[in-house]
Amino acid sequence: MKSDLYLSYSGRKTYLSCPKKYKFIYIDEVEIKKDPSTSFYGSIIGTLFEWFYERNVWKDNDPIKTLRNLIHSATDTVLKKEEYERDEDPTYIKTVEDDVYNDIPGGIETIRFHRLLSPNSQTELNLNVTYKHPDHDLVLRIGGRSDFVHYFDESDVWILDGKGSRHREKFADPEQLIWYAVQHYIKYHIAPTRLGFIFWRFPDNPIQWVDYDESSMRSSLNVTFDVAKKITLKVFNPKTSKECYGCSFVNMCEDGREFVSEMKRSNRITDSIFDLDELI
Repeated sequence: MKSDLYLSYSGRKTYLSCPKKYKFIYIDEVEIKKDPSTSFYGSIIGTLFEWFYERNVWKDNDPIKTLRNLIHSATDTVLKKEEYERDEDPTYIKTVEDDVYNDIPGGIETIRFHRLLSPNSQTELNLNVTYKHPDHDLVLRIGGRSDFVHYFDESDVWILDGKGSRHREKFADPEQLIWYAVQHYIKYHIAPTRLGFIFWRFPDNPIQWVDYDESSMRSSLNVTFDVAKKITLKVFNPKTSKECYGCSFVNMCEDGREFVSEMKRSNRITDSIFDLDELI
């Protein structure tokens, strides 16, 4: 099967929030200036725990010490990928590395306590799969990589995603994990037995398990193909919302600009709400 359309979870989420924003990013490929430093903590600690499995650090007598000794190397890996130099902001980089240093013991304890280690644990597992939906005349390449997949046996599979935000649930979207579950089922014909998020900054409450079933998987797949169909039909109408305020493309979007201007006007405090004579 061949398909010209590739859709990732972030692409689907973007389209659902605003089809026009999807067009700017994925069709027009308009460049967005981002500050990569905001994600350094999550990228560095995520890299370290990938190495924890890939390099069998869990076998070491002192895995905490081993991971801590790898922080500088993990930081260099992330900075190189982001094309960011240490000397651009060495104080900030040092602060991030100190945070990672302090949170490594909690991460290892989370893995130990919740037994997040299997005979065939995988990191950054490529779940890309091509699928033709029986109810849609459309073949779609569904893209995504899961942070950690633990295979305890042929029918017991756990998929987990690591989160590094200071706000515990802010970026923990259960739909993202259900997306991975759908991919895993299509690709390997096995539905994961557990889905969850790992919050590296919250060792006292580090895991959020996500409930799902066949119905939620079917719903996720149907939404994915509904979005894909609209994309192939070039339906990119703007969807204005409070997200327009922080949108990188608001100055390129007439509807977005008008929405923001109208909201600012409606929120403006006017003299008419005061009895000015009483204030004098």
